[in-house]
Amino acid sequence: MNNEDEGYGSHSGGYAGGSAPLGYQTRRGSKRLWIDEDKAPTVRRVFALINERPSMSLAEIAKRLNAEGFTAARGKPFHPMQVSRIINNRGLYEGRYRYAGIEGDGQHEAILGNEGG
Repeated sequence: MNNEDEGYGSHSGGYAGGSAPLGYQTRRGSKRLWIDEDKAPTVRRVFALINERPSMSLAEIAKRLNAEGFTAARGKPFHPMQVSRIINNRGLYEGRYRYAGIEGDGQHEAILGNEGG
C-alpha cells in the first residue's frame, strides 16, 4: 500500500473491490476507481438518452446503444440488465460511493457532471 492508498477503503469512499463498474477501471494494489476513457462515453450516453426521453425502456436504450456502436464490457452487445446496472449506479457515476449502508463522497472522479449526463 502506498501513501495515496493509506486509510483508503470502502469506509472512506474507496473501492471495496471486485469488477469495476462500466466506465471505470481498477489498478492493482489500489482501492480506487479510475475513469476508463474508452467506456466512460457509454455511461454518459445512457444518461443522455434518459434525459432526452425519460420514458425510453431499458430494452430501447440497449438497442439504441448497440445501433450507435457502443459495447458493454468485453466488447459485447448491450442487454437491458446491463443498462439497468448503469442506471442504478448513478450516484457512483456522479462521484458518490455507497457501501454497507454508508453513503458519502467517493474518492473517484465522477463520470457524470451535476447535470447527470
